[in-house]
Amino acid sequence: MAIAVINAVIHGFEKEQHTLGVSEDKVFKRSGTLDVAKPPVISLVEGVAKLLGKKDNTLAWGRFSTDRERGPFPESFKVSVTPRLGGVDLSDPILFHALTINAMDEIVRQAGRNRLSTGSRILFSYYCDGNGKNNLLIAMIKQKGGIQLTKDYEPVNIEQVDMSKLSHAAEIKCTEFLAVTASEEENANLENPDEDYEIKPYLAFMSTRDSDGSADYFIKALGCAVHRSSKKSTSMIISAAYEICKKDKDLKPYASNVRDAVRKYLAQQLESGRPATLEEVKNVIVRELPVEFIPRMDNFVETMNGVDYRLPTEFEVNNEALERFTRFVLKDDDLEIKFDKSDFGVGDNSKIKYDQKEKEVRIKLTDKQAAKFDDLLKENV
Repeated sequence: MAIAVINAVIHGFEKEQHTLGVSEDKVFKRSGTLDVAKPPVISLVEGVAKLLGKKDNTLAWGRFSTDRERGPFPESFKVSVTPRLGGVDLSDPILFHALTINAMDEIVRQAGRNRLSTGSRILFSYYCDGNGKNNLLIAMIKQKGGIQLTKDYEPVNIEQVDMSKLSHAAEIKCTEFLAVTASEEENANLENPDEDYEIKPYLAFMSTRDSDGSADYFIKALGCAVHRSSKKSTSMIISAAYEICKKDKDLKPYASNVRDAVRKYLAQQLESGRPATLEEVKNVIVRELPVEFIPRMDNFVETMNGVDYRLPTEFEVNNEALERFTRFVLKDDDLEIKFDKSDFGVGDNSKIKYDQKEKEVRIKLTDKQAAKFDDLLKENV
């Protein structure tokens, strides 16, 4: 889906690896924003935005850190985008530019403390995605492989953006940040706050898969912290695997087996004390499918890690959440009923609806299940 670039700017700094500090004459800050009507600017923002969350560039989902030692950027961002705090919207070029300078100062400060860090160009862009939601993208880019900048850091002749030239990136879901923070404040102000209230992630960040910690300073400068509870991740991966199959007419017959297999895998991980991974869940799923349908799971990890589900690529299994999806068995002399606890409820949409007053159970049948009852009815007529 096409995006609409609202504001953009590129700043930068130079620093040799294995050194400390960044001298002021090695830092470049544009005095104003870029012309977002120019095709190279649009191409650069679109190219970088589309690469986030793709295969081999998975995202960590989270929120701003609550650490007292975090830098000034999170609070500056909050003030900039929250109307009641005086924010007017990052569509204002002056406000947007001021926020990028705030972020840039902290990035340079943190880079100067990290011997492994190197200088780079940093793209800031405020854009509206294909779903009508606003996002703030911050990404470190290299002036190579399809990305060319003038001496004033203006994009020219942008070709396909090569991910190997994109060092680190973060994206704050601005529309969702406002909705989430407002909802959390409302819950906190209730006389009896909901103890099971879900703390939702509203930002995503990634870095190249280095093991030397060279990306740490960038994440720290922006105040990003991983947050996706193991309880939510455990529950969501089971439901998601089942629903993906249910929505596909060819995979529908295998949905229940897929759910059971994922649940069994999670139970094994819990018992062994090992985390679950999206890649292993994908492998579990494809083993339940006919060979001709396996390619339909090619993008499973990308989808689960993407904006719709926001699952981390690795998470601890939560016993309480897993218990919700275990089987319930009722057996006596003349009756045996088995079903997943997640199908049980008292609402009209529950697959297994229990009427506590009448002590009755209503089962919502699939067409295939109903056909079996129809056949049984014919036998008894």
